[in-house]
Amino acid sequence: MAEQQRPEKKIGRRRILKGLFYGAAGGTLALLLDGFFIEPQWVQTVRVNLPLAGLDPAFAGKRLVHISDLHCSDVVGEPFLVRCMDRVSALAPDIVVITGDYITNHDSRRIKTVLKILERISCPLGVYAVFGNHDYGIWGPDQQIVRHSLSPFLDGMAAGNIHALHNSSAPITLSGQRLWMVGLGDLWANDCLPAQAFLNVPPDEPRLVLVHNPDAVDCLAGYRADAALCGHTHGGQVRIPFYGAPVLPIRNRQYSAGLYHADNGLLYVNRGLGRLASARGRVRFNCRPEITVFTLQMRQ
Repeated sequence: MAEQQRPEKKIGRRRILKGLFYGAAGGTLALLLDGFFIEPQWVQTVRVNLPLAGLDPAFAGKRLVHISDLHCSDVVGEPFLVRCMDRVSALAPDIVVITGDYITNHDSRRIKTVLKILERISCPLGVYAVFGNHDYGIWGPDQQIVRHSLSPFLDGMAAGNIHALHNSSAPITLSGQRLWMVGLGDLWANDCLPAQAFLNVPPDEPRLVLVHNPDAVDCLAGYRADAALCGHTHGGQVRIPFYGAPVLPIRNRQYSAGLYHADNGLLYVNRGLGRLASARGRVRFNCRPEITVFTLQMRQ
């Protein structure tokens, strides 16, 4: 007697749709967990060799750590930023530079908090800082509002041995040789004044330019910048694979994050540590917070 075959069970349309729904829901939940809770806390240390023209051998091999966009706020809390500053010190930097946006909303309590946090940084050749649009109280390039004073930052940084470079410069001296740090004010605040910032910098000595907004490199025509270090973009905070960042707060969209060769020197855009207060601004996806470690090199 022939064995009777069992009829194959057909996978119903309802079961397929149900599987797709649960798969999509699970994927969406995973993305939300990553964007809101995992990536914002998952700081990446990026290591970059930085060759500078005219750099003296005394500076070759020195370690410069770059951070930006702390955005101390209800969204970016003190414990996270304390961990970040301790991590900076653990990298044993020779120099630390910070390229602005210490706070999100202009609040005297936040300013005191972030200045206290910055005191945790330890390095032998100094901490150098410039200011970003949020430090002036400005959220966008076209906002016509009264600009807040930078005095609380300037006074607090001076008391904490941080060199605040507000359209000014300062040399770092080793073995009688100098590397100049040049700091510019913020572009959106109409406070980017290169003529004032470069005034005392000898034309034949190496220099690093610190400025918050990478669009400010357009203001540097006629001024030598061996390398400009910036922040502001947060890397877009959300970067879609094979596409990039849909939203960037800059005109030169090619300068979203990382190392570039600009017209008058190298340009590096740091992705920042913090986030903004809006729902979209709280998310990081495929764009982790960043601490950059540069090794200074002589350019051949």
